[in-house]
Amino acid sequence: YFDTFRDKLWIVNKSTFVITWDGATAVYLDGTGTLPNPPKGQYITHWKERVWMGRTDTEPSSVYFSALTDANGTNINPSISSAAWPAVNAFYIAQDDGSPIYAIKVYKDNLFIFKRTGIWRIIFESQFNTEVIQSVSNIGCKFQDSIVELDNLIYFVGNDGIYKFDGNDVVRISQDIDKRFKTLKQPSRLDKYQLWNTATDFIQGTLTNIKHVLYYRQPIT
Repeated sequence: YFDTFRDKLWIVNKSTFVITWDGATAVYLDGTGTLPNPPKGQYITHWKERVWMGRTDTEPSSVYFSALTDANGTNINPSISSAAWPAVNAFYIAQDDGSPIYAIKVYKDNLFIFKRTGIWRIIFESQFNTEVIQSVSNIGCKFQDSIVELDNLIYFVGNDGIYKFDGNDVVRISQDIDKRFKTLKQPSRLDKYQLWNTATDFIQGTLTNIKHVLYYRQPIT
């Protein structure tokens, strides 16, 4: 996933060090020298002049945010300062609910955290004045890419349909997708499958009697 902050593109994928790119040079934020070492988050956004990361391998319910100043009160840049990511700058969202964070979204001057089990709102005035509120229970989202802001509303794909959300109330606006899926015909065990995952597979002859083609998908960045 990507976000632009202070004229740099930030790139995260939860597996490797965070990367920044200024249009010419890519920098791995791995803590070398004076470089920062931010958490290897799955999701990223910027809000309140800070960079925010959601979900790491070791803390799937975590949200981390960068600092504005160092211990001396000097303004710092989260892409170049080793003091920009103190471990205490973190929220932990419903750690025991059985769901990791699946999406983060800035909306109406709040940061919303989406899990399968609900939606939480972070109210943030400063690192000393914060509050976390569960806005919605039992209805959540597992797909960061499905969250769209349109006409001052958020639309997203939930577990059983498409929903709209105004920051307080959530309403399903589609049919029950879960029930619809169960009515679809499942493929027969006699159907044949073939995996095509190299260029050679696609240029050598023609495969016959194939009803379905499976494609390998790389992990999302």
